[in-house]
Parts: sequence; structure tokens; C-alpha cells
Amino acid sequence: MSDPRPDNIILRCSTKNRKGEWVWADIFPEGWKMSLEVNRTEVGVFERRNELQSPENRFIHGAVAFTVGSKTAEGTQITWTEPHRRSCARPKSFSHAVDILNKTTQSATAIYWLPDDHHLKDKNRIRFYTFPEDNLCTWKAIPLEAHRDDVIWRTLVPEPGKILGVMAE
Repeated sequence: MSDPRPDNIILRCSTKNRKGEWVWADIFPEGWKMSLEVNRTEVGVFERRNELQSPENRFIHGAVAFTVGSKTAEGTQITWTEPHRRSCARPKSFSHAVDILNKTTQSATAIYWLPDDHHLKDKNRIRFYTFPEDNLCTWKAIPLEAHRDDVIWRTLVPEPGKILGVMAE
């Protein structure tokens, strides 16, 4: 089993159907504890394999707040702009995030929240950041592997309502 988290497994008990045949019956997660207490002699653990569990279908759509980082002249400190709470779609990939950034920099409303940093137009210099504490004091970079792998990106990009940082390096 590749990922044994509860949302990726199905517990089943063996039981007889109306025709008297032995079949596996799904046990819903909220009934797992009770089913095991009922003195079951056999419970099967199965990996959930269906289209509903694909990374694309598990992706939660919504809006994120963008903030832009800039390093001090010495390069030792980073300051972040106030998160822009305008509705920006939660990007599904690095390329999607860059597209959102490019469209935003071309809009008339971008002037007041997005610095005029020509390096933000260079895809190879852009880095994205998450803010685990949901404030601008603590951040971590999204690894470069996520730029090439959409599945990694989707697991690391902040949830809707959270902050996504961007900076040209």
C-alpha cells in the first residue's frame, strides 16, 4: 500500500449477501471503531483506487493571498508586502502560478500591491513561499522539484485563504 492514511484505505468485513454468497462489505470510517468492537473475526484492509483519489481531483480550489518578498541591499533580510487579499486563484502548478503572476502584473490594479520588479517576469528566477504560521514572520520556500512536478506542487501550495509568497532571486 503506497499511502496508508485513513482517507486512502477502505476497511471491509466479510458477510453473506441475500443470495447467501460471501462478499466484502465496506465499513465507513465513522464506523471503524464500532465494527472492530463487535467482535469481527475478519476485516480486510484495501487501498482506495479510483479516480476520486487522483491528485487532480483532491485539489481544493479557492483563492490565495499573494505577497511579494524583497531582500535588503545586504541580502540578509527579507521583507514582504501586505498580502493582497484580492481573489487570486489557488494555482494548480508552478506554471499556473507564473501565469497568474504575469496576468496580475499586466492589470491596472497591480500597481499598488505588486512591486515593479522586472525579475518577476523571468520564470527561472521566481521562487514561491508558504507561511506555516499564516503570518509574514515565518516562511519556507517551495522546493524547486515542485516547479517541475505538479503533484508535488499541489501538495505544497497553501490552502485557500492562506498566503502564497513570491520573490525573484
